[in-house]
Amino acid sequence: MAKLQIAVFSALVAFGLVGIVLSCLLSRQVPFVTSGPGQWIMYPTEIALEARVCDLDEPLRTTFTRRLVIGKPGRVSVHLRAFREAVLYVNEKQVKANFPPNWKRTAVVNISG
Repeated sequence: MAKLQIAVFSALVAFGLVGIVLSCLLSRQVPFVTSGPGQWIMYPTEIALEARVCDLDEPLRTTFTRRLVIGKPGRVSVHLRAFREAVLYVNEKQVKANFPPNWKRTAVVNISG
């Protein structure tokens, strides 16, 4: 009987872990960064083990700046993912980005001008 209990417990733990991993990889509601093209730029936060208090009515906002120098004329694209929303500017002009329904998928934005 003890071996059966251990087997059932192990199966439940494994099933729970698989559920957590799948939620992190597939759910749009879980802000878990998945791998993909390009380098990630993350909102700067301290690593802490205690809970953080945040105002749900006022989203966290930050600005990321990247300088690109394009050598040859041609098609230039930016691959972009954003958890809730993002606005892309190139040379101080807003560029329209059509984000896929799942933020973990990459939006490819042509910035060639």
